[in-house]
Amino acid sequence: MPTSATQDVLAQHGGAAETNDSRSDLARLFKVEDAAEAIAEGEKTGPRAVGSARQATALWPTVRSSLGQNGSTASELAPADAAIAALRNDLLSHADLARDANEVAGALAPLFTRAGDKVPAGFHYLDYLGRSIRLDVRGDDWSRAQREARVLQSRWTAVRAQVEARHGGKATAAEFDHAADAVASGVSARSAPNAFRATTQIGNAVDSIEKVF
Repeated sequence: MPTSATQDVLAQHGGAAETNDSRSDLARLFKVEDAAEAIAEGEKTGPRAVGSARQATALWPTVRSSLGQNGSTASELAPADAAIAALRNDLLSHADLARDANEVAGALAPLFTRAGDKVPAGFHYLDYLGRSIRLDVRGDDWSRAQREARVLQSRWTAVRAQVEARHGGKATAAEFDHAADAVASGVSARSAPNAFRATTQIGNAVDSIEKVF
C-alpha cells in the first residue's frame, strides 16, 4: 500500500497516537509495511533500499512488543520474526533485498486484523502475491510464477464475496477479476511485459479494494 493510502486508512481510524493500543499498532505496522514494500516494488534501490530495510528491521521490535501486549500470540508473530531476520541477514551479506522485503510484507498481512484494520487480512496478502509474481518473472522463475498465480486466484476466490458485499464492491471485484486473469494469461504465455503490467494492475486493484472497506 502506498504511503498516501496508508495515511488515508489511518485517518479512517481516527489517527494514531504513540501509545501501546491497537490503533498505534496499526500505525506502526503500516510503517514497517511501507518500508518493505518500497523495496519490493523497486521504488527504492541501492543505498535507499538499504535505508528502508534498516528502518523496517529497526521498527519491528517495538511493533512486536506492542502487538504481544495487545493479544498477538507467539505463533502469529513468528512468521514476521523469521522474515525480519532474513531481511537483516540480507543487509549483512549485501544480497538483493527485494524478495525478503516482500516476504516481510507478506508475513505482516495477518497481523493487520489484530491491530484493528478494517480491511480483512486476506487482501494485504493478495498485494504480496502480486509483487511476488513480479519478482518471479524478473528472475525468470516461471514455475514459481505459475504456482503463485494459482494461489492468487484461489485466495481471491475465497474473499471475493466480501468485496461484492460492500458499496461499490461489484465494480471493484470486476477490476480484480480482470487483473487476476491478466496475471494468469501473462504467466501462462511466459510474457514478461504482459505479466509485469498485470502485477501492476493487481496492486492498483488491491488499492481499490481497500477503499470499499
